[in-house]
Amino acid sequence: TVKINARLIGVESAKVFAVAAAEIPKTGTVADLIANQAQGNHTMEKPLGASTPSKEQTDEAKEVLFQLQGVKMSGKTLISTLAVINKGKDRQLCIKLRRDEKTRVIDDKGNEYSVTSAQVGNKSVGGQVVCNDIVSGVPTGLTLKFEGISSEPKQLALLQIDCNFFTGWDFIDNFTVKFRNILLSR
Repeated sequence: TVKINARLIGVESAKVFAVAAAEIPKTGTVADLIANQAQGNHTMEKPLGASTPSKEQTDEAKEVLFQLQGVKMSGKTLISTLAVINKGKDRQLCIKLRRDEKTRVIDDKGNEYSVTSAQVGNKSVGGQVVCNDIVSGVPTGLTLKFEGISSEPKQLALLQIDCNFFTGWDFIDNFTVKFRNILLSR
């Protein structure tokens, strides 16, 4: 068996909150890991930075957290749903929809598709931009629709969302969030 000890320690106070110990049998994956370590085999199956395809991802920029909730393929339409959580002051988030501003997806075959419509909270549009207020600490729904998907992708290599804030008279603070290797549901 392998004995594992763990401690939960507060970063700022160095206070120990919890202690646990467990013994795990040296079988399966545990035995393989120990054997690789003993043989000096420190190589990884995937290169560092490579990610496993996933539906649950997050990205944060400008004190706004984007949580990918799912991407669904229906016919030739792809719909991406996210939760947006504002960690800063209340403000108006805008999602750019113009083709040259690159809110887009790239599938596992290298095909690129621009967003055709978006909804932030209960505001939607199919034009150049959609904006809505995001209140600090309150999750707001974001739905992106991509139409005319000609291939049958199994996953997305990239979902890129171009954003900025609207002050009431001007667009400021352009930023981009990205998600990679996203599994599709049907």
